[in-house]
Amino acid sequence: MIISMNKKYSYKKAILLAFVLSVVGDFLASFTIVYGSALSDNIVFKIALQIFCIIVFASLIYSIIWTEGERDINRIAIGSTTKDPWRGVKIGCIIMIPYMLTSVFLVLAKLDMIKHGDVIYRLLNAHLLILVNAVLPYLGTNLVSMTGINIASQLTGISNIPLQWWQIVVVTLYHLIIPVICGTAYICGFKRINITHFFIYNQKSKKKKN
Repeated sequence: MIISMNKKYSYKKAILLAFVLSVVGDFLASFTIVYGSALSDNIVFKIALQIFCIIVFASLIYSIIWTEGERDINRIAIGSTTKDPWRGVKIGCIIMIPYMLTSVFLVLAKLDMIKHGDVIYRLLNAHLLILVNAVLPYLGTNLVSMTGINIASQLTGISNIPLQWWQIVVVTLYHLIIPVICGTAYICGFKRINITHFFIYNQKSKKKKN
């Protein structure tokens, strides 16, 4: 097993729930980016939009793993689990696997085995769409777009730009953000560090000083 767990407690439900919420986050990101992109083509706006989508995606996973970290304090105390500071990272690696596997569509597109493999990849990884667009060419156009989104252009035409192996590797490595999110969430939960309360407390403190 990747995660050391005894017979008394299993993290399978938490992993499944975190993955389901990550899919929800990806779905919300797809709407946010598509509709947000229609508002402006400004690069700064696109970057802000991408950061917002990552925050939405991360927050849904973060809350679940943070709770697991916080609950592990009592589980360790009663002997129902063992202490493992890397547990969050390990959980994140499991959640990351389905997203890493979506790169298969890019590999198949590179080998000319399927058409529009990049479109499928983009749809399945909408929370990173603008970052993906910065690396991958649209296989349905003759333009590499750093920030733009044009669903129609992705679905039609034949590419004159070959997909490179290094591009596939780079966008696949993007998914390492998931273990980072989960690892951070677990440690914060285990140490009972609540980032949300921290920001709220700071805002209240500033208002009182003013």
